[in-house]
Amino acid sequence: MSDVKKKRKMALSNLEKQAEKMLNSSNSKYPSAKVGDTVRIRVPDVDLAGSDQINLLATVTEITENNLYKLGTKYGILSQSFSRNQLTVCEERFISAEEIPDADISPKECARKSSNCGGDRDTVGVVVKVGINLINVKCRK
Repeated sequence: MSDVKKKRKMALSNLEKQAEKMLNSSNSKYPSAKVGDTVRIRVPDVDLAGSDQINLLATVTEITENNLYKLGTKYGILSQSFSRNQLTVCEERFISAEEIPDADISPKECARKSSNCGGDRDTVGVVVKVGINLINVKCRK
């Protein structure tokens, strides 16, 4: 066996060891979720209006064979799948499977629906308390 073949074989075995080490580190850092668990996901900044929720609460509805998670919210089932590093598992269960409608929804639309102001990018609605009166004010950004 030539010297080059030995070095290639050794390099391949070292790469496999490093990949296994990285996988073990990732598995310990990001715990897996089970179907029915409530998880928190972060909505990408480009999908957020000024008053939208940064995080969404969702329930794990399905785990695919690629270890990707399908999530459902009270507004519908999210159209994309998520990996473990995108989820934070909550200790409490906030959303039950019965509360999830069958409609597909994007994370952007879900953030807009859960927004305090309806997710309008141009105006922000604010309720201001002046004395004993509540005044609804719309402000332009």
